[in-house]
Amino acid sequence: MKELASAVKSMKSGKSPGPDGFTMGYYKTFLPSLGPHFLQAFNSLDDQVTIPQSALLATITLLPKPDKDHTLVPNYRPISLINTDVKLFAKLLALRLSPLLPTLIHPDQSGFVTQREARDNTIRTINLIHRAQTQGHPTIFLSVDAEKAFDRVDWHYLFGVLRHMGFGTKWMTWIHALYSSPTAQIRINGTHSTPFCIRNGTRQGCPLSPLLFVLALEPFMQRVRDNDEIRGFHLPFHHYKISAYADDVLFTLTNPLRSLPHVLKELRTFQTLSNFLINDSKCEAMGVGVSPDLYQALTDICPFQWTRDSLRYLGTTLTRCTRDLFTANYTPLLNNTLLELRKWRKPHISWLGRVNYLKMTILPKFLYVFQAVPVKIPRAYFQALRSGFLKFIWGATCPR
Repeated sequence: MKELASAVKSMKSGKSPGPDGFTMGYYKTFLPSLGPHFLQAFNSLDDQVTIPQSALLATITLLPKPDKDHTLVPNYRPISLINTDVKLFAKLLALRLSPLLPTLIHPDQSGFVTQREARDNTIRTINLIHRAQTQGHPTIFLSVDAEKAFDRVDWHYLFGVLRHMGFGTKWMTWIHALYSSPTAQIRINGTHSTPFCIRNGTRQGCPLSPLLFVLALEPFMQRVRDNDEIRGFHLPFHHYKISAYADDVLFTLTNPLRSLPHVLKELRTFQTLSNFLINDSKCEAMGVGVSPDLYQALTDICPFQWTRDSLRYLGTTLTRCTRDLFTANYTPLLNNTLLELRKWRKPHISWLGRVNYLKMTILPKFLYVFQAVPVKIPRAYFQALRSGFLKFIWGATCPR
């Protein structure tokens, strides 16, 4: 019961409910009455007893991606609205699994693992770019974008990975109960489609989904680490070849003419086994210290998009010359922020509303870049930022 209460407390109220319409606020209010029945239902799951199909039904709503052509289907992000009771069960499993992930997942993977953050990957990559620059070793940095990564995970492969990692019979029963016969219906313009069966993927909106995904990706990352034909930076504590934040994978390859074909081979093998699919048009590669002849040879091998001076990774721009990091990341952020503040300078927004807009929308963007790209920032930058904030908050009046 203590586990269930902790799971209920950790979940946010005000989220959209699933098809049954019951919100998290309902379960928080009536937990003393509902709790014993929940525990009895969850603990009764076995090979014969499973979660009813009606409870596994989800409503998929489509969110438009910003700054995209919304007449094209790929420019919408599908989010599954799952029934809160099933989400609560998944949250229970996630709370049990989360403390164990650091021992199951290598530090190369920082996504959804306790005490690991995206900045671990960006700072590491900045250091490796600087090392490649100073040592003069030809190096390529390859950012791989997976197409609908969470939605494409093959269940047979996922269950095999979990069994190989030592998940017991009861755990496998619980996972099978969540993924035995889920169905979904798509909600568009207030109407619902006919429910259809789901046969692969980890469901977006499920608290357990990201943890299962990083577990499913770990065998591929370990395979790359174990492949001696793939070369990275061999430092005293680790051989740096690959890093990932969930499905955002970045390869750091020295001796690229030899390493790159083996990386592509491992990717094809993993695609065959797990249903993982690479989006070639969104994958980017950047060379550091690569001669024109070597560059031409690499472009013939690799079908991805090659960039000359910079690479987009985890919301930051990683430049070939580390001196350009400030210009590539901080200057556009300041200019876009000041432009955005001028657009939001409307008379109908209250003073307190402007303050909250800065705290909730603007400040997180700067805090992330401060952490992910830690470079020296001139004093004039903060003066310009402060001036823009004061004009937005106070308008034409004098700051008080």
